[in-house]
Parts: sequence; structure tokens; C-alpha cells
Amino acid sequence: MREAWLASEQSAPRHVHIASCRIHLRQAIFHFQGIDTISDAEGLRGLEVQVPLERRAPVSSDRYYISDLIGCRIWEQGAAAALGVVEDVQGAGPEQHSTHVESWVLVVNAAGHELLIPLASEICTRVDTAAKRIDVHLPAGLLELNH
Repeated sequence: MREAWLASEQSAPRHVHIASCRIHLRQAIFHFQGIDTISDAEGLRGLEVQVPLERRAPVSSDRYYISDLIGCRIWEQGAAAALGVVEDVQGAGPEQHSTHVESWVLVVNAAGHELLIPLASEICTRVDTAAKRIDVHLPAGLLELNH
């Protein structure tokens, strides 16, 4: 991909061309065309790099985009109704250098209260982002811990 958009809550997205990109300590380091000095780059601090959904890089079957997880309904095995809906995903920050999906936690709105569910394969037994559904097998005591 050679193009993206830079945006903030205060400004409309601005189209930019990507000259290069590399990963350093789990952070993407971009060089945008026309941004050639440290001073120019400092002016971009805090902006979000955006790409159209259809142009995102594919991920392996055990990885997910956070935006795809948000809005998924959580279903406990054998339940007649969904337990709640994923509102956010929290995870290990870059300072923790974690690459395991188990370090992520689903923040679920469950009947008006917040439920935190680790995104671990032993708990989230089936994740179908296309159907917006995550089947879970919750460990004993997890529901009570979150109340």
C-alpha cells in the first residue's frame, strides 16, 4: 500500500503518499512523501493513520482487527440470548512487546455493566467477525468477578 489518510478528531482526513514504512518496537514508522525533516514529522504527532477497510492487509485466522471485533455479540455455550456486545478491545501496549492474542481483553456491555473477557482460544472458542459473533466458554467465577 502506498497511500493513507491522516486524521484527528479536530481535522478532516488528509491524503498522503507513503514513501516507506517499517516496524520498530511494535510501532509503525512511516516516511510520508513531502515530510522530510524531523520538524515536519513533529507536526504529524497524534494523527491517526487511516486506510480504507477494503485495503487492509489480510490477517491470519488467529488474528483480528479490533474494528472487526467491536460490535460482535458474545454467546455463551447453550445460551438462548447473547451475553452482550463487544464495545472495545484492550490489550498489551507496545511497551510490553506482547504478540500473543491472549494479551487482549474484550470489553463487553452485558446488560448495562462492563464484562471483561480475555481473547484467549480456551475462552473464545469461535470468532466469526463476518457474522459478528463470538462463542465463549467462560471459566467458573468470571461473571461474578466482573459484577
